[in-house]
Amino acid sequence: RFPCPLSRCILALMSKAMTDRTRSGVTLAGPFMAAMLSLGIYLANGRTIGSGDTTGPALIPVSILACGTVDLSQFAPVLAPPGMLPYYLHASRGGVWSVYSMAPGILVTPLYAIPVWKYGQVRRTPREWLDKALEWQKYSASIITALSAGVFFSLILAMGGSQASATALTIAYAFGSQAWSVSSQALWQHGPAVLALLAAISAAIWFRNKP
Repeated sequence: RFPCPLSRCILALMSKAMTDRTRSGVTLAGPFMAAMLSLGIYLANGRTIGSGDTTGPALIPVSILACGTVDLSQFAPVLAPPGMLPYYLHASRGGVWSVYSMAPGILVTPLYAIPVWKYGQVRRTPREWLDKALEWQKYSASIITALSAGVFFSLILAMGGSQASATALTIAYAFGSQAWSVSSQALWQHGPAVLALLAAISAAIWFRNKP
């Protein structure tokens, strides 16, 4: 039983995709199924498992869409006592910035567009935005990591592996590595980094095999 309604919806869509797919769609069926199954399981616990390390990246998409900047100054007062900053933020050039790479937060910004627009219909306080950002990061992290599972599946096939070997290895990657326990649970740097590496390897193989 999956406690998260979104995960139940994803699993239902996955089941329908298996039933409705046509012969012409078989090539993409494996990676699609790998990504959707992974996403459903990643979201099944219905909660975020992060830390202070992921707070900065989680706030960046909200700050970009709601304030038009990656400067996190407005959130500093609700993250630490006056005159102080938490270890994952630093002050520089008149602003407050995440000490970790901005890339994960910028990468997932499009995923936040509709939630931020809808939630921002009424005026929100920095505390309210913070609470939502920490909640939304779970969804974006799970989507990124699930995409990496789909790319991983297609990569195994591109390297000459069979459907069975691609399935077994993808299960090992998606549910037997830090992909499930870490990357999918909060907006760490791991998920986007692994997705980028897998995509780069897949692109290299595609260009090598291109006639």
